[in-house]
Amino acid sequence: MMRTVTRLSQWDARASTMIAHAARGVLPIRVAAMHVCHPKPIINVIAKVTKVFLGPKLRKRFYVHKGSNEDVLEKLAAYGISHEAVPTFWGGKLILDHQKWLDDRRGA
Repeated sequence: MMRTVTRLSQWDARASTMIAHAARGVLPIRVAAMHVCHPKPIINVIAKVTKVFLGPKLRKRFYVHKGSNEDVLEKLAAYGISHEAVPTFWGGKLILDHQKWLDDRRGA
């Protein structure tokens, strides 16, 4: 923990802002929304810091959902994300099979 505190004390907000501005618009994609579910405490802190560097549009599209699986599913449903699109380990119905996904893409 002490190493992290030492590194955070060397963090340069101005340089981070410059990097964020330079990187904005680099990827030719449109982010409709980003939902972070059940974040660990450190990820929650990182998400809050990251939101500071996002533009106003992306900041409004960045959501962090905490609570029980049922609470998170209700919050996601409010944004139009159904239970069928949420993995089973979060209480949804989507069964993730990475190998099957890869095989489908390879045409095997």
